[in-house]
Amino acid sequence: MTSDYNYYGIGEAPATFNEGDFVLTHQSAWTSRMIQIGQGIQFRGERRKFAYWNHAIWIASSEGDIIEAVGKGVSRNTMDEYINQEYVVIHTDLDPENIAQGTAFVEAMLHDGYGFVEIISIAFQLLTTLKVSLTYGDTIICSALVARGLEHGGEIFDLNPYMIKPANLAECYDITPPSTIKPSIRQIKKRFELDEV
Repeated sequence: MTSDYNYYGIGEAPATFNEGDFVLTHQSAWTSRMIQIGQGIQFRGERRKFAYWNHAIWIASSEGDIIEAVGKGVSRNTMDEYINQEYVVIHTDLDPENIAQGTAFVEAMLHDGYGFVEIISIAFQLLTTLKVSLTYGDTIICSALVARGLEHGGEIFDLNPYMIKPANLAECYDITPPSTIKPSIRQIKKRFELDEV
């Protein structure tokens, strides 16, 4: 898959968002840490860079409204909550009809529970050679929510979407961690301003 994307550092945000795009970020919540530990086992060597990302978010409006799966379940939020974090916005370039279908699916998942069983299933797969996928009704993890939304928008993944991790999304769209992304002009200006103080 190919895509355009923009990296935003701490304190930065785009002037406007695009519904149907998604976000990858790096969080310290225990659910995100669990995902990252599992990703670290699977993504090694050159692929290890993708394991940096441990949370995925669906953008639901141009104003920055989002839908995400977190420990308390699938819920609405806004990107304002992430102003103090680094993140990447991935532009999916889906057509308007497919975007509407993707967002409709993600909205239908609102108030579903977080996929703790899926986390256990992913860990089991990583620690054994058995390819057993376990899911529990009306639960989902953050990256699976985004992957299923993208599927309803027309994207096709080689993996079971319910087992897709943030690192899988990063690999599919070739999203590297911040240290390998060229800083924006605004970030460079900020650094010069700090140096002058």
